[in-house]
Amino acid sequence: MMIFDIKRASASDGPGLRSVVFFKGCPLRCAWCHNPESYSASPQLSYAEEKCVSCGKCSQICEHGCHEIKNGAHIYSSEKCVLCGKCAEECPTKALKLYGEEISVDRVFSKLLRDKAYYVFGGGVTFSGGEPMSQFEEALELAKKLYEAGVSVCMESCGYGNTEDFLEIAKYIDFFLFDVKCVKELHKRCTGVENDLIIKNLHALSDAGAKIILRCPIIPGVNDNKEHLEYLASLSKLSGVKEINLEPYHPIGISKRKILGMPVEYGNPEFADKTEIENLKKQLSVLTDKDIKII
Repeated sequence: MMIFDIKRASASDGPGLRSVVFFKGCPLRCAWCHNPESYSASPQLSYAEEKCVSCGKCSQICEHGCHEIKNGAHIYSSEKCVLCGKCAEECPTKALKLYGEEISVDRVFSKLLRDKAYYVFGGGVTFSGGEPMSQFEEALELAKKLYEAGVSVCMESCGYGNTEDFLEIAKYIDFFLFDVKCVKELHKRCTGVENDLIIKNLHALSDAGAKIILRCPIIPGVNDNKEHLEYLASLSKLSGVKEINLEPYHPIGISKRKILGMPVEYGNPEFADKTEIENLKKQLSVLTDKDIKII
């Protein structure tokens, strides 16, 4: 399987303290994504020019001529890179970073079990990304192993994937953290895909008895409006939906896109206004009887 991080002791990715596995690869291209390093299913090398001191260690270790120090400046030729990661390992200022590690399901499982002591207090493991369902076979195998070990599993998902696959993995998932990005008219423009399949899968999971937390990123100027709140409220009526989470926009994705050489599509440099998010929560609470949290 291909992952780009495992985060420990997270308190915002499902009930209790959780270890979060970040799967690499995603079918959506959200303009505001704060994990653009998750788009590709393959490893990616980032270069943060402002951290570079032009020491030349990368050029000395690289066997493919990707790095060159010329007139005191570091020149990186990405087209030559084979993504071995050796330069990132040697970079003293961490200006270079390799996103993506090929790792066996068994090894990830072993890493996660190290934290089992605090899972017993209502926590567990959360699959995130990227999109875990983009690596369905690996996600299913890992979910089964954790289930058999008595570890609670949550899965954050954009909802885009084969319906039968969602229903199969649901047997081993305690909670789906199901993303709701935009109303239908905006969805393709903002994420690159229609949301018909996503809503179909949401209904299918609910009908199958899955427990669901609706998660909604609040993006200023995009979905911070009454129409979107009404849309969320209508979906919250599904029997499987237990809670709604509002996720205020933050601009970390902008800097990540730059160091990955990706274009910036939603360039708002400001964090979502806390007062505005609280107002949206109050408005939504009038439309639904489900618990609402700002995370």
